[in-house]
Amino acid sequence: MADAQRACAPLGKRLHGWRRYAGLIVLIPVVFAGLLAQTIFDFFVEGGFGIFAFLISLGVGFFLMLKVGYSMTQKSWSKRGVPLASTVTYRLLDDGILFEAPFAATHVKWLGVTEIAPGRDAWLFITQGAAHFLPRRLFQSKLDESAFLAACLNRMTPEAQGRSVEAAALIASLPSRA
Repeated sequence: MADAQRACAPLGKRLHGWRRYAGLIVLIPVVFAGLLAQTIFDFFVEGGFGIFAFLISLGVGFFLMLKVGYSMTQKSWSKRGVPLASTVTYRLLDDGILFEAPFAATHVKWLGVTEIAPGRDAWLFITQGAAHFLPRRLFQSKLDESAFLAACLNRMTPEAQGRSVEAAALIASLPSRA
């Protein structure tokens, strides 16, 4: 994992160049505006409540920083010909799971799936150094979702099954499709 992080560290520089610091550049005027708001608030209102104006300004600044970063990342990948959305096919195989998109495919062996965990509106297939996601909206029903997860869990190692607590709980909560 540490090698992967070190090896990929130049990715931001390669994708964004000096613009990778745009989020911080956006934050600098926000901090100054926050300090100004705090000073003005403290001047007109006694009790030291100006800190709240400063904290609100920082919250707005962090939100803007995230928006700028997200937008910049989308534009950088788009310039490289990577579509913003693409179709991914999920296939359960005897020896693993295949995530196949138009430009790339990833085959993860069942031994490499260390856990299936819930994410935000998706199931995360956590593997060595990565996580692949399967949106829950793709299932027509909870029974379909449960059957798919059961098929996956049955192929995983006992240790990985033990870590996949939420997936096992969903399966146990619904009647089986016998």
